[in-house]
Amino acid sequence: LFCGCQTSCRRAEVVERRLSMPSPARRGGSQQHAPAITAAALALRFALVAVASIIDAYKPLGLRYTDVDYDVLKDGARAMVQGGSPFQRATYRYSPLVSYPLLLDVKTGLPLAKLLFCLMDVLLGDA
Repeated sequence: LFCGCQTSCRRAEVVERRLSMPSPARRGGSQQHAPAITAAALALRFALVAVASIIDAYKPLGLRYTDVDYDVLKDGARAMVQGGSPFQRATYRYSPLVSYPLLLDVKTGLPLAKLLFCLMDVLLGDA
């Protein structure tokens, strides 16, 4: 199409062509290594969850690895277990749906929600 402004039209065509290109992960040779990369990414995240648990337990230099927002979400899950609302905590500002995975943490005492978040991060990043 010619609209009288050749420069703008050419730029628009270049942008459109680039946006329609497949992502590098879906081009050619890298597809055969995708499962290995996904597994490595998941293993690295799980290892970081283990490191976080150790650091949070011992608190070297008084520091924690886990962010305070995770505590807010976990408190919301505790309130839900007790039949309340996560919004009982004044600083809770998330969707109540985010607290549902943390029910696993509250009931088991293990960081299962962190592992679930890692799994979803890797799977959605690979999509």
